[in-house]
Amino acid sequence: MIKIVLLLVSMLPVMAGAIIAASLPLIAQQFAALPNALTLARLMLTLPALFVAFSGPVVGVLIDRLGSRPVLLFGLLVFTLAGTSGLWLSDPYLLLGGRGLLGIAVACIITASTVMIGDHFTGAARNSLMGLRGAFMALGGFLFVSVGGALSDFHWRAPFAVYVIAVLFLALSWAFLPTKVALETSEHKEEEAINPKSSLVNLILVASFFGMMMFYLVPVELPFFLRSRFGLSGTVIGLAIGVTTLFGALGSLLHKKLLKRLDFSTIQSLSFLLTALGYWGLQASTSKLMVVFALIPAGLGSGLMMPNFTLWIMTVTPAKLRGRYLGRLTFAIFMGQFAAPFLLIYSPEGWGHYSFAAVLLLVGSCCLFGLNRLSR
Repeated sequence: MIKIVLLLVSMLPVMAGAIIAASLPLIAQQFAALPNALTLARLMLTLPALFVAFSGPVVGVLIDRLGSRPVLLFGLLVFTLAGTSGLWLSDPYLLLGGRGLLGIAVACIITASTVMIGDHFTGAARNSLMGLRGAFMALGGFLFVSVGGALSDFHWRAPFAVYVIAVLFLALSWAFLPTKVALETSEHKEEEAINPKSSLVNLILVASFFGMMMFYLVPVELPFFLRSRFGLSGTVIGLAIGVTTLFGALGSLLHKKLLKRLDFSTIQSLSFLLTALGYWGLQASTSKLMVVFALIPAGLGSGLMMPNFTLWIMTVTPAKLRGRYLGRLTFAIFMGQFAAPFLLIYSPEGWGHYSFAAVLLLVGSCCLFGLNRLSR
């Protein structure tokens, strides 16, 4: 039952921001009288990521001191309260405050649940569970984002109701997650002796930041891209974003098999390459069918990222400091999400946002591949 609860809980962080993605144009219209209403709407999506990023390292230290279970339960409670705040708050700046609290909750949930996986599972069992976790995150994203997109056609507030699902996960976590860490195994003891190279840890963190910044261009920009180019409804936009997460689930499930043949750096390089291919296709799309086909490789690439980042840093860091290192990873991942809309400002005129992102991803893929070769 521990596995099931941890897999279910893992769906919440990925839906935290993206669930309101299809509502962004409507939120911008709601506050159109305010200066920079479009930027304000995009911040509704990305501000939680900033709070996740800066609270992640602090949460990691708290987990090492207090344990992962109380931090996870606290995160689930705040997630419910802050997530649903969009149902009753009308002031846009109070709404942003609620989104900030949501980010702190996400930092607690994603870091604590990841530490619990590391504490209770090792070796092949951990690798398999991390792949399944990535798949659950992607499938949860598909389900919740699609529902959020459909609800956005009724009212811009309606998608905020989906956050109530966290109440169920809070009850399950309280009932079934253990209060103590599993007994140490020989593999856990070997992990204690690991002395991580700072250069390798920094490489993982930089690659995580870059990868998530690129991936988050889907929920940040796709609603505007599809409305302006094809005039699609919120329901269809939610489904389009859901296609990315659905194939992301497949990518996460494939990660375990790829890890038997390739190292972490090569898998990360491959994920960047697949995402670049998808973004080029997206920018060139002239029909809704072309959009779907372009989102397939983009989804596969994103699906490889999350289990790869997490397992990579778990493999090179000591178990006794797992919370701290995973807190740093949380910082890098969600700073990438927060930075995504700002990247759009620097897209060269005439290129298109997704073409520019594809070039950056190709460069990132080549750099990782080259560094991997040089380190051998």
